[in-house]
Formats: sequence, C-alpha cells, structure tokens
Amino acid sequence: MTEKDVRDMEWETVSISKNLPHVDVVLQIAEEAAELSAAAAKYVRVLRGINPSPVNCTKSCEKTAEEIADVLVALNVFGAIRIDSEHMRITVDSRILETMREKTARWAARIRESQRGGEHA
Repeated sequence: MTEKDVRDMEWETVSISKNLPHVDVVLQIAEEAAELSAAAAKYVRVLRGINPSPVNCTKSCEKTAEEIADVLVALNVFGAIRIDSEHMRITVDSRILETMREKTARWAARIRESQRGGEHA
C-alpha cells in the first residue's frame, strides 16, 4: 500500500463519517463484528476438523482476515482507531488502548491461573 492509498482511505473515511449518521456507523460496527464472529467460528471449525466444512483452512483464514479488515474500517470511521499515513500505521484511541491493556492483563492472568491448575471465574 502506498502513502497515496492511505491518504485516499483517510479522505474516504472522512467522507463516510460526514455522510452517515453516527448511529449507522455504530450499526455498521455491530454488523461487521457479527460477520467476524461467524468467520472466526468457521475458522476454528476448519482447524479442528471434527465438523467437516466445505471451506479449506486457507480460504477460512482469508475470510477471517477480510472480516478483521471490515471491522477495522468501521472502527476507523467511528474514530476508535486512526490511520496514520505519515508513518503507515494504525493508532488507537488512548481510552481504548488503556482498556486493551487491562483486558490483556486479565486474560494473561486467567491463563497463568489455569496453567497452575487453579480455577478462575
């Protein structure tokens, strides 16, 4: 992706956010998140191989990645993340980043507790 591509995406993001009511952007996030959930569940099904699927592992992984991109697009329009064309990276709203830090720490703690044989509710 070139810097021009990223700048174009930034312009299109602004255009979308100016032309859609906020509630419709939130609805888009919900729809895309549901599609990501379904794609991820299908991917796990394919990886496990217990319940056969007509989709192979490569296609299932690609579909999951596509749905991740769709969620990121919606989050970008919402303003939760920002595409930084100068540095070609995604930045996250500081409040969301702090919540991510807390949730990552809790998840890691649950895994550590489970590995020690304890139960964590």
